[in-house]
Amino acid sequence: MLTKNGVYDEGDILGKPFEVRGVKPKRIFVSARFPFVDPNGETPVTAVLIGENDRPMTGQTVQFSVADSGASVNPTSAQTNQQGVASTTLRVGLTGGITVRVRATATVEGVTVTGETEVQVRAYGGINAIVRSKR
Repeated sequence: MLTKNGVYDEGDILGKPFEVRGVKPKRIFVSARFPFVDPNGETPVTAVLIGENDRPMTGQTVQFSVADSGASVNPTSAQTNQQGVASTTLRVGLTGGITVRVRATATVEGVTVTGETEVQVRAYGGINAIVRSKR
C-alpha cells in the first residue's frame, strides 16, 4: 500500500516475493555439470539468466538447442527459477571424439541474449590388435 509520500509501506514488500518489470536481460551463463561424457551418455546443463540490473531474472523462458547431429536436449525450453536458473539434459549419440555445443537463448522485453557451453564426447578404444610374426 502506498503511503501519503507515494512510497510502499515496508510491510507490503518485506518477506514477500516481487518481480521488477521492464528489466532487460544482460547476459546468460551456460554450463554443463560434466564437461566430458561417454558416447550415448548424458549430462545436466544449466543456464543462468542475468538482467541489466545484475540480478537473476525469474520466470523467463530459456530455449536450449544443439547443432550437432546425434545429440539432443530435453526439455528444449525451461522457465528460470528464483535464482534465474533454467535446466535441461544433454544426451549425446554414439560418436566419440567430438565436441557438442549446447546453446541457450532468452528473449525478454525485445532483447535476446545467447550463451554456449561445450561438452567433449570421449573417444573409445581404437584398434586393438595382436601382432604375431612367423619365423
